[in-house]
Amino acid sequence: MTCKHSLMRTYTFALIMLIFTAACNEKEVARGKNTELLPASLVQNPSTAGETSPEILEQMPVIIFTDTVHNFGNVYEGEEVMHGFTFTNTGKKPLLISGVTTSCGCTVADYPQEPMLPGEDGTLKVKFKSTGQTGYEEKSVSIQTNTARGTHLVYIKANIISRQ
Repeated sequence: MTCKHSLMRTYTFALIMLIFTAACNEKEVARGKNTELLPASLVQNPSTAGETSPEILEQMPVIIFTDTVHNFGNVYEGEEVMHGFTFTNTGKKPLLISGVTTSCGCTVADYPQEPMLPGEDGTLKVKFKSTGQTGYEEKSVSIQTNTARGTHLVYIKANIISRQ
């Protein structure tokens, strides 16, 4: 029994240390001491119940995509295909993509993690896995940004052909 109690004490101590470490890290983040955080000046959301002044909108980042729809055409079931949606920050402030959401688990998107300065180009890489699908498919990718619009959409399409 003493070995069992000793093991239990060790686990309890380890759990307490883990909780303490997590709590300390949260305090450091709250104090602004975590160097991985982006400056708050990059995140501006002028959306309110009222109108946003043209002066504020003029200063916002703007994301312009070369194309927002890509059709892969015929794709055999089981194939993985990829397309890069290119875009430019044509605004006056750094562009920040805070996240992407896909409409299906068969679609994966990779996006630039760093703020993009005005005039810089970037690519949103979208991979589509056709395993288990047949016929016409259309998927969307929702891009969350710090632009005045906030959320932008791009689409991929494909005609999945069965290998039977």
